[in-house]
Amino acid sequence: MLTISIYLMRRWILAVIVFILFLTPLIYLNRQFFKAARQMDAIFESYTHIAVDWAQAEYLLNSVYLTDDESRDDLMGKLYGIKQWVTTSELRRIAEFSSPDQTPDHHFKELDLIIAGVIQSEEGRIYGDLTGMVSDDIISLYVSLKTFRDKLDAGVSILLQAQMFLIFLLMILIVIALEDRNRQRVRIETSQRIQKEITRAQEEERNRIALDLHDDIAQELSWMRMNLAKENTEIGHLEVFDKLISRIRDLSQSLRTPDFTSEFFDDAVRDLIITVENRSSIKVKYIPGNKNSVANPEIYGHLYRVIQECLTNAAKHAGSCRVFIELQEEDHSVFFAYRDDGRGFKSEGEGLEMGLGLKGIRNRVMMMNGKMDLITGQGKGLNIQCRIPLKSDNNG
Repeated sequence: MLTISIYLMRRWILAVIVFILFLTPLIYLNRQFFKAARQMDAIFESYTHIAVDWAQAEYLLNSVYLTDDESRDDLMGKLYGIKQWVTTSELRRIAEFSSPDQTPDHHFKELDLIIAGVIQSEEGRIYGDLTGMVSDDIISLYVSLKTFRDKLDAGVSILLQAQMFLIFLLMILIVIALEDRNRQRVRIETSQRIQKEITRAQEEERNRIALDLHDDIAQELSWMRMNLAKENTEIGHLEVFDKLISRIRDLSQSLRTPDFTSEFFDDAVRDLIITVENRSSIKVKYIPGNKNSVANPEIYGHLYRVIQECLTNAAKHAGSCRVFIELQEEDHSVFFAYRDDGRGFKSEGEGLEMGLGLKGIRNRVMMMNGKMDLITGQGKGLNIQCRIPLKSDNNG
C-alpha cells in the first residue's frame, strides 16, 4: 500500500513539474506581451496627436508667413515635439521588427532640415518637397506601427494556443493520474476483500480444528486417562496424560477466536495474558478502556489476534520483560498500543526485516483500513500503535 501511494505521488509530482515548466515561461511571456500591447496603445495614441501636430505645422509651413513671433514659436514647438517623438526608443525598437521604408534617423534629418529652414528663412515660409516627404514618412510610420501590432497580435494568438495546449495537456495528465488512482483503489479494495475472505476462512478452519481438538481428541484422551486410572496405572503415566490433555486444551483455546457478540473482549484478553504469563517470563499489564466489541465483533476478533501475536513474539524474542497493552475506542476508531522493554531489534532506518508475526499484524491492520506505527531498536524494546476506523467510518 505504501508502494502504491509513492507510485501515485510520483505521477502527481510529474504532472505538477510539467505544468510548472510550461507555466513559468508562459506567465513571463504573458506579462511581456501585455506590456507590449499597453505600450503599443500608448504609441498609437501619441501618434494621433503627432499626426494632428504635423498637419497644423504643415499648414503653417506652406500657407502662412511667419512674420510674428507667436506663430513662429508655435511652429517650432510642434516641429521639436515631432522630432523628439520620432527618435524615441520605442519607435527605434519597433523599426527593428517592422522594417519601415525609412528609419527614425532619416525622419530626424528631414525635420532638422525643416527646422533649419524655418530659422534661416527671412519670411518664415519653406518651399520644396520636404514637407511632402515628411507627410509621407508620417504615413509610413503608421504602416510600421500597424505591421508591428499585427505581429504582436500573432504572437498573442500563438501564446493563447500554447496556453490552451498546456491546459489540455494538464487535463490529460490529471485524467491519467485519476484513472491510475481509481485502478489502484479498485486493486487495493479487491486485494483487501480477498484477504478478508482468506482470513475469514482461516478463522473458521482454526475454530473447527480447535473444536475437534477439544471435543474429540481431548475427550478421547480423558476417557483413556480414566480407564488407565481404574487399572491402577502408575502415577507417572497418568501425569503424562494430564499434561497432554492440558496442552491440547490450551492449543484448542489458542486456535479458537472468541465470538465477541456473546463473549466479553476484556475477559478473553485476560485469559490470553494468564496463559502467556504462565508459560514465559514476561509480565503483562493490560489497560482496558471503553469499547463495544458486540457492535464490531469482526474488528475485535482481528485485534484479539493482534494482541495474541504481540504476546507470542514477546514470549519468543523479547526475553524477560514487562509488557503494556492499551485498547479503547475514541473518535469513531479503536486505538491499540503495545509496548515492551525487551531486546528490540533493528529499526526501520537500520534495515528492519519484519518477521512473520509483525507482517501478520501489519496485514490485519491494513485489512481493517487502519494505520500502524512501529518504533524499535536494539535494546530499546518494541512500541506498536494502531488506529482502526470503526465500520461506520470504513463502510463495513
